[in-house]
Amino acid sequence: MSTRLPWDRYLQLVESDTRRLASLARRDLEADVPTCPDWIVRDLVLHTAEVFQHKVACTRLGAMPEDWPPPPPEGDPVDHLEASLAELLGLLRERGPESPSATWWPDDQTVGFWYRRMAHEAAVHRVDAEAAFGEITPVATDLAVDGVDEVLQLFLGGDWSDQPDDGWRGVSPDAGAGRVVAVIAGEHSWRVTQYPDRVDVVEGPGEAAATVGGDPSDVMLWLWRRRPTELVEVAGDTDAVSALQDRLLLATQ
Repeated sequence: MSTRLPWDRYLQLVESDTRRLASLARRDLEADVPTCPDWIVRDLVLHTAEVFQHKVACTRLGAMPEDWPPPPPEGDPVDHLEASLAELLGLLRERGPESPSATWWPDDQTVGFWYRRMAHEAAVHRVDAEAAFGEITPVATDLAVDGVDEVLQLFLGGDWSDQPDDGWRGVSPDAGAGRVVAVIAGEHSWRVTQYPDRVDVVEGPGEAAATVGGDPSDVMLWLWRRRPTELVEVAGDTDAVSALQDRLLLATQ
């Protein structure tokens, strides 16, 4: 069963989550962001705007832009974020999801890739902004389920054979090897099996050494290290779950 949302829904969520982020940022740009150590809200705002501008460049150029990122703009960073959002949404709607665009995912070189990716980007960073003010609200359920699929399939799953030795950052490549962790969000489930040279992700239920589940928003945000393990339901082999967390840290850094 596909987790994908209608194209318009992705853009609606990009807009609503970014506007929430911007509204919070106008309260205090110097507030610490606990979910992003060493960042203040100003950093979060400028990062999100930079990400949007990068996708605009990828689409307009048809290639990854060189000499990136550009220097931060002068003026109000929240104004810059809102202008970047408007430019991104305008371009994505103008081109449409089937049009070509450079992306970092070889199997999908379309504008639609950015529809989906930017919806998840905006949701996570909206939560970061809310964390700065102690007002975290859930990710929309439909987007959260799709977000679990995205992080498992696109960021975590696949070939790890070219990971350099220093890229493991103290994580053992053998940790959790061969032990299946089931990730459950709503009615959807995925089975994740780690090996030193790859991570296999299979949709659907099945036998597992451990399970991680719960509300889809909590599961998605746990995968992105935005919510603590106490907010999801963990059962079975906790060492396998810890190994999954460590590999996710490498995959989503």
